[in-house]
Amino acid sequence: MIYSESDMGNRNMATRITVSLPDKEHAALAALARKNDVSLSWLTRKAVMEFLQRHAKGSAPLALDLPSRDKTGTE
Repeated sequence: MIYSESDMGNRNMATRITVSLPDKEHAALAALARKNDVSLSWLTRKAVMEFLQRHAKGSAPLALDLPSRDKTGTE
């Protein structure tokens, strides 16, 4: 699914999630929101939507930095 700017204001589509960020990243995100006169929630939704668009097109590999596991799925 491709998301548009108009989707961001559509409250019928909204589902609340909780995300924990390290203090440094939260402060940087909050500063960026203030600088652009948008809410932290709006900026976070925008970032998630752009991430989903980038990966929906298959143009960017998803870097997960997961620990390596053997063939049984255990460490």
